[in-house]
Amino acid sequence: MIEIKNLAKEFISSNSRKEVLNNLNFKINKGKIYGIIGPSGAGKSTILNILAGLIKPDNGEVFVEGENIIELDNNQLRSYQKNIGMVFQDYNLLSNLTVLQNIALPLKLAKVKKEVREQEARKVLEFVNLSEEENSYPSQLSGGMKQRVAIARAIITKPKILLLDEVTSALDQETANVIIKLLKKINYDLGITILLVSHDLLTVKKLCEYVFVLNDGKIVDELELTSDEILGSFNYRKELGVSDA
Repeated sequence: MIEIKNLAKEFISSNSRKEVLNNLNFKINKGKIYGIIGPSGAGKSTILNILAGLIKPDNGEVFVEGENIIELDNNQLRSYQKNIGMVFQDYNLLSNLTVLQNIALPLKLAKVKKEVREQEARKVLEFVNLSEEENSYPSQLSGGMKQRVAIARAIITKPKILLLDEVTSALDQETANVIIKLLKKINYDLGITILLVSHDLLTVKKLCEYVFVLNDGKIVDELELTSDEILGSFNYRKELGVSDA
């Protein structure tokens, strides 16, 4: 479903140049849950931003269902982005909108009629078990509730791919477990492919089927957490509870 080939990206400031991705290559299969782990600054969030069409790489190709998204014009990119849902660590909810209005916002931007978008928003609210909070504002919600609202907003457009950036790192373990259970439900019931980047190895272990280990802008290890057949060698093995093949 997703194939990244020789992806390179660097960021240049007034007095420095930082190479974030260095000829990166990996594949993601449809309907699976993948994780990317690695140290801070390894390029994890940059990968998500490129996949979401928010930034462009300096070199390389990104194929999604056979289409190189790097070559899309603005209209084609907007069409592609309708198939992408993205959830951030800090929720990115609008404080002046109710829960229902926040969730319905992508449909409002797509000029869907109010009655239709509110109906769809209530469906996903029920899916994430927050129906009773539709008239609440973000300031009235717990961190876990805010994250469920953000997830609901991301899936209201029925995306094919869900990109998750550190979605449990600000949550306690009990609340994180609720989010993990919800994400598994989204994957199983809706068939959405999920890619998570996280420092939280416990979340990665509980949620993901496959894990890429990123370091110095490259994939240095690939772990299949559902199998004893593990590739390569890396320090994260002990924490993830996997052994060398």
